[in-house]
Amino acid sequence: MRTSLVREKIEWSWSGVGFSWFGLGVVLTIIVSCTATQTPKNGSTTPDAASICANAILIYGYQCQEYLVNTGDGYILSVQRIPIGRSGGDGPRPPVLLQHGLLLDGRSWFYNKPEENLPMILADKGYDVWISNTRGTEYSRRHLYLDPKQKGYWYWTWDHLAEYEIPAVINFVYNATGQKIHYIGHALGSLLCLASFAEGNMGIDRVKSVAFLSPTVYSNHITSPIISVAVKLGLAEMGARIGLYEFNADSQPVSRIVKLLCSQPTIVCSELPTPLTGKNCCINKMAKQLFAKNGMEPTSIRNLKHLSQNVRHGTLEKYDYGTTEANMEHYGAKKPPLYDL
Repeated sequence: MRTSLVREKIEWSWSGVGFSWFGLGVVLTIIVSCTATQTPKNGSTTPDAASICANAILIYGYQCQEYLVNTGDGYILSVQRIPIGRSGGDGPRPPVLLQHGLLLDGRSWFYNKPEENLPMILADKGYDVWISNTRGTEYSRRHLYLDPKQKGYWYWTWDHLAEYEIPAVINFVYNATGQKIHYIGHALGSLLCLASFAEGNMGIDRVKSVAFLSPTVYSNHITSPIISVAVKLGLAEMGARIGLYEFNADSQPVSRIVKLLCSQPTIVCSELPTPLTGKNCCINKMAKQLFAKNGMEPTSIRNLKHLSQNVRHGTLEKYDYGTTEANMEHYGAKKPPLYDL
């Protein structure tokens, strides 16, 4: 029943974005963190000079608002809102939530100029646009009681994003607008929506439609050289064995992993992001420059291990903790359960 409901919601399509960033998950770790000095609450905040609003939205003449959203497991997310387009307009504006993919954050939607980036196009077309930022990324590194320097902050996989983050942001936007939401997920953002629906974490009555850009669900068919090599070499597992818990492309341990990866004959790292996504028709020079400037966003080693498990096994299952005892503790079963999509 849930599956049919989810399928009925897939009403939108967008062909302007043709690349998947799933493959970025093999090249990152440990980042310098910034944490809050007080416990933020759900609600609006004032954009500062370093915010996404200031750097990517206000400079083009759009209104922008910053919000903090608390998840059920204690993470504090940064969310941006473009309430109206440059042309203005009256009346209710349908809310749209944009969820980025792996190793990206909300800035990735703004790599092209305003007339070519989705949030501003939607705002100018009369939508109330909301942009989410996943835990661990630059603007979402707060927690109610954990610090990003602590291992415990990074003990999560995309299971937790589907269970806690997506419902938290959906509920926040729904309560703020009083309207059902159009959800747009890029790559991993698509999987999070489907998994959340499948587990009953997100009220389908609060979502009007969904659209998936370069969706990443069953991943064993991916042909990207960098993903194939990373999974074959077990780079995520290698990171765990040497004690990594946060993946950040700027860290010294990851630079060694990148060097190993780029030494493989099938991968030409000077042509990034081609080895990650294949040849792209739609990434212009400006987008490449902004990607190079901002770099890849952090994620957890467990998240990359989980995604590697999905690719290797060709299934969509929850995180395998590695032992029968650990799986029994978390799932009451020897093996992790499958998502029922």
